[in-house]
Amino acid sequence: MTVARQNTASLAITVYNSDVNQGYLWKLVRLGAELQKFWWHTKAYGTILGIMLLTLVSLIYLGIHWSFSKLLPLNSQKEHNQDDAEDKSEQQRIFKSATKKTDNGDQA
Repeated sequence: MTVARQNTASLAITVYNSDVNQGYLWKLVRLGAELQKFWWHTKAYGTILGIMLLTLVSLIYLGIHWSFSKLLPLNSQKEHNQDDAEDKSEQQRIFKSATKKTDNGDQA
């Protein structure tokens, strides 16, 4: 036990220079500890923050895209259906005229 007491007495730290502002040094130490903790948390949660940022940007993009599609309906489904109906009726007209010609050609 006496050996342990002798060794702990040598661990005492004394500062002989009275010009050093210890409060300022402790603030620096605390700031360094806070920065280290912040850096660790940033690395630990970096993936989660990245996914959240990607999700947010995707939702913003989808909102803008949806808004512009509602404001500026350039080529809506109705127009596609009307175009398809016009194409179909044109094809039917051509088919009918072609069948009439073949029917008339058969009778001659």
